[in-house]
Amino acid sequence: MNSKKFSVLAFFTLLSLTLSAKVNVGIEVMPQFSNRFSWEAGINLEIPVGDKLYFSPGIAYSCRHRYNQSLIEITEFHPEGDVVSSYEKASIDVKGHYINIPFLVGYKSYVGSTYTIKIAGGIYYAYGMSGKSKLKMDANGDVAQMFLPSFKTAIGNRSDYGLCIEANCLLYSHYQIGLNLQHGLRKIYKATEVQGINDPFSFHSLGPGVRFHQSIGLSIGYLF
Repeated sequence: MNSKKFSVLAFFTLLSLTLSAKVNVGIEVMPQFSNRFSWEAGINLEIPVGDKLYFSPGIAYSCRHRYNQSLIEITEFHPEGDVVSSYEKASIDVKGHYINIPFLVGYKSYVGSTYTIKIAGGIYYAYGMSGKSKLKMDANGDVAQMFLPSFKTAIGNRSDYGLCIEANCLLYSHYQIGLNLQHGLRKIYKATEVQGINDPFSFHSLGPGVRFHQSIGLSIGYLF
């Protein structure tokens, strides 16, 4: 059996299991912090497997916001033999727009008839649709600012994947609030070569800090 036939069979098998089970559909909004304020919103399914276990695939739009600042040392050699060092403050502000597809496996613990505690973990795959980076430098009162396409400069890869963990509290069978953690397993951020303001021949590498996607956020949702 080739991969195409296997994918079709797997899809219809999952569809059959979904239709035959009591599937809950949820909507979720997640204000996040991934170095700067970010957010995510989407739809997820809750496919029960027994009384307490469930699968939870979904799809979401994700806006990732990242910021990094560095001090760049500029050394000037004067004819008199003096060596003068100055610093440029450089920062890069990156925003990327992604489609995020998580697939989690979860466990429920019922607390009376009102509350349900849910813990889920699994993987996600994300694809970057668009993005923009703002580079800003400040030296001796001079400010230079430019906009750069993210996926050619500050972001090295459109495709991202990693691990995801959620802890939620379900209230009255419908209202859900919890905590969401994501940690990428692929280096999607890279260093960017920038040119100094006052020295047209100087190029410096502005590092991205942590090169993986990392976020922590509050999830707020409704389960139908």
